[in-house]
Amino acid sequence: MENLPPATKKLTLYSDSCSGQNRNVYIMAMMLAAVKVLPIEQIDHKFLETGHTQMEVDSMHACIERASKAVEVYLPRDWALIAATARKTGKPYCVTRMTNQDIFDFKAIASKLIANRKKADNGVCLNWMKIKWLRFVKGSELVQIKMGLDDSPFVTLNFRKNTRGRALKPESVKSLLKPLYTAPIAISKAKFCDLQDLCKTLVIPTDCHYFYKSLVHSESVADKLEEPDLEEGSDDGESFY
Repeated sequence: MENLPPATKKLTLYSDSCSGQNRNVYIMAMMLAAVKVLPIEQIDHKFLETGHTQMEVDSMHACIERASKAVEVYLPRDWALIAATARKTGKPYCVTRMTNQDIFDFKAIASKLIANRKKADNGVCLNWMKIKWLRFVKGSELVQIKMGLDDSPFVTLNFRKNTRGRALKPESVKSLLKPLYTAPIAISKAKFCDLQDLCKTLVIPTDCHYFYKSLVHSESVADKLEEPDLEEGSDDGESFY
């Protein structure tokens, strides 16, 4: 959004309904922050119907997946190269290489901006898993909400309800926006040792060993897989918080 032309005043975003990725309080905080600090005056965030989420990005994923099948991948940078060269006709995909400093923590903004997320101004308790449209408008203390993508009227949510004090100014919002990570993320010692074994047996080629030997690791990091995101269409209305 920061890279959009300054003349862009309205923005519409489309997402699937996966609460762990798209329909959650931190994404809401990001949208509220965006209309406060950027020239954008209105953001519409629409969630596609479960089972009907075919989007342009899906064809991009399929194209990259096809390109990766003929390539051996040993380093993260390999994926950037595969994505950049996956499209054989037309304009190549633009790949942005990100670092830890590009990942921001919206928890502080969410805690300062959002006090109410459950009851609409008409007294109805909101079921966030059924929300299909969120509208954020610059200068407003309300989020406009629809349960469908039709012409029905919006209901409003005063997200600062029961919060004392004045609304945060853009400068204050910017000051709350901090990088989520201040250092490389450590892996478990057990995982590090397994990777070193793959290097010793040359399952991982010699010219890639430098990357795996430099990985930050710690005995205090649990050796387990991350919990999966909540599946799209789950009925657990609170799990996305």
